Amino acid sequence: MKKEIGIQRIRKRYLKEIVCQSRKWLVMAGIAMLILSIYNIVISWLLQTIIDIVSGDSSMTILQVGIIAMITFLIFIAAYVIYRVARPKYLYQAMLCYKQKIFCKMIDKNLSSFRKENTSQYLSMYTNDAKMIEMYYFDSVLEMIDLTVSFVGALLLMLWYSPILTVFGLILSVLPIAASFPIANKMAEAERKVSDGNGEF
Repeated sequence: MKKEIGIQRIRKRYLKEIVCQSRKWLVMAGIAMLILSIYNIVISWLLQTIIDIVSGDSSMTILQVGIIAMITFLIFIAAYVIYRVARPKYLYQAMLCYKQKIFCKMIDKNLSSFRKENTSQYLSMYTNDAKMIEMYYFDSVLEMIDLTVSFVGALLLMLWYSPILTVFGLILSVLPIAASFPIANKMAEAERKVSDGNGEF
């Protein structure tokens, strides 16, 4: 028997509410992740600038590059510390809220209805499914910030250095993205089967 409260229903009914309740730490972790992602782009720019200086194609000096590198490194350290503190607290609050909602849903059931259901499914929701929700929904919010900033920043740098190569790069990057769409539904169905299998186990 399928779980009354599966991952898909949790996402649709509770995800936004859970994220809002832990938005304080989410905002802090998100801003820190934004800075860390920008720093990765700055590192690429600094390395390219150093190469240009060595080859005599840059108007900047090594001293200027060193000052920029030092300032951005200090900002990176501060952002990294904030991220390492805020992210675990955000995930803790989000998962605590998720488990509380699952528990409230369980105790709202009448006794006869609860006895008829497979209670191992609820146990699976507190263990295996909880880990999947943490990875694929709550933690992925921060990952999306990193991926978005990295993509936009890399795209801008590529356009700055070579618009022609940027066009070719975008065309080649579309191919693996297009290839992933047909298997998306199959992956969702496979995850549901894994979740049900964990409950049976």
